[in-house]
Amino acid sequence: MSARGAHLSKLACFRLYLRGKHPFAEKRKTTLPRTVLSWFGRGVNAPIIVVGMGQLGSVFSEAFLKMGRPVVPVLRHQSIAKACTALKSQEPEIILLAVGEDDLAGALCGVPASLRDRVVLIQNELRVSSWSVDNHAAPHSPSGAIVWFEKKPKKSIHLVLPSVLFGPPAPLILGALKNLEISARTVDTPDAIAHELVLKNLYILGLNLAGMRVGGNAGQLLSSHEEYFLPLFEELFHLESTLLQEESRKNSGSYFREVTLNKTRLLKDLREAIHSDALHACSGRSAPRRLKRTLSLGRTLGIQLPVLAQLKKDFS
Repeated sequence: MSARGAHLSKLACFRLYLRGKHPFAEKRKTTLPRTVLSWFGRGVNAPIIVVGMGQLGSVFSEAFLKMGRPVVPVLRHQSIAKACTALKSQEPEIILLAVGEDDLAGALCGVPASLRDRVVLIQNELRVSSWSVDNHAAPHSPSGAIVWFEKKPKKSIHLVLPSVLFGPPAPLILGALKNLEISARTVDTPDAIAHELVLKNLYILGLNLAGMRVGGNAGQLLSSHEEYFLPLFEELFHLESTLLQEESRKNSGSYFREVTLNKTRLLKDLREAIHSDALHACSGRSAPRRLKRTLSLGRTLGIQLPVLAQLKKDFS
């Protein structure tokens, strides 16, 4: 069998495993199958661990497999440390955490301390402090993917903007996504990374939280509801800016310690992002959880968020 044929066979079996139709799949609810680990881990390339096999985890796994990289799937309830140990002499090149926002802290704590510099985060609501674990500072050069595409069950990938990649594994991930015709670009300075992280948060939180109030789609939010959207933007920017300042205060060696956010540029880029997918529905089913997390963050920082507080009161 050709190398390409072998890679495609691995991809086909991997898909069957995820769907529960592969012979190894019957064990996946209780333990990480060593047979799967050893079978997918063959070859000269270091394996890639993907934690969380939801829509995004499956997309990234397929992308890596299509470039011939061995992938070790770890389900949300399985041990990341055991998956690393099962690789024996091979250490994972990256550990991509594809769990939801509410599960991220637990997943990070589950990564062995010696391998935390190989963690790649791809969640929404990522912030400069997201890579920190148990009061330990984030890696000097954190790695992540700011995902600007959507993948819904039984639907094709929907692109909004090129995704943004940063950190040492960025070239590898860029090549992987190219196999699925997902556009992406890389950034490599603290200012650029912080800008992109905050921009995505303003987009996700702005659309979801404004949508709870006004409904409709993204284009209508700007054309008909700016009187609500702009105060919400100001409040969310204040939150993100305060978080950045707090991270620098707590950790003098922070990778982002000298970053200053440009509010004017962020608002301009946010408008462009919204216009790029004007028919996108504003509020999703995750909006109430996003509101709860954002208000909790504000309380932790000791800042007032009156627009969001009123939103919670009206929708309680």
